Amino acid sequence: QSASIPDDLKFEKDIAQVEDSSRPNVNISIIYFEDVSTETILDNNEYRSVNQLETMQNGNEDVKAQIKHQLDYQYPYVNDTKKPSKQSVSELKRQYETEESGTSYERVRQYRIGFSTYERPKFLSEQGKRKANEIGTLMHTVMQHLPFKKERISEVELHQYIDGLIDKHIIEADAKKDIRMDEIMTFINSELYSIIAEAEQVYRELPFV
Repeated sequence: QSASIPDDLKFEKDIAQVEDSSRPNVNISIIYFEDVSTETILDNNEYRSVNQLETMQNGNEDVKAQIKHQLDYQYPYVNDTKKPSKQSVSELKRQYETEESGTSYERVRQYRIGFSTYERPKFLSEQGKRKANEIGTLMHTVMQHLPFKKERISEVELHQYIDGLIDKHIIEADAKKDIRMDEIMTFINSELYSIIAEAEQVYRELPFV
């Protein structure tokens, strides 16, 4: 031992000569993670809080009852917390889309609030002409449901098909004048239309990923 340490602070050579109060006492305990996990600690704390509240002799009974009610509260809609807060129409469509070809008009309409399209605002109708983006959306809708036949469809059948879209409220009644029939007929008479029409299955509006 160092000579700088006072004699009264030095250890005795024989531990047996040391007083019991001065002997080092070491206890080794093994504690498993499960016994001290956060969930267990929270549960124990909650149990102690409720238990102390129930055995409390003094205090306002109404306040005690309110505190106990809050401590015992269980959220009744736990399953709803696991659902996404937002869900797009495309995601809903993917969940329910099982058809491999063709178009279900009822399915298309179910994504429209009230099962019908909204009329254009009056001030837009008074202008008498749709904007380019409105025509683009209109053309997309027409092409989306376009029937494919090996013998192709005639111009008369194309008009009948578009009238059917109007009857089913998929497009507005005044939209027909803005549909570019000549461009659709050019596509119908193209080689691409023929290839699609002769395919065993036609997949429409399926997601890429």
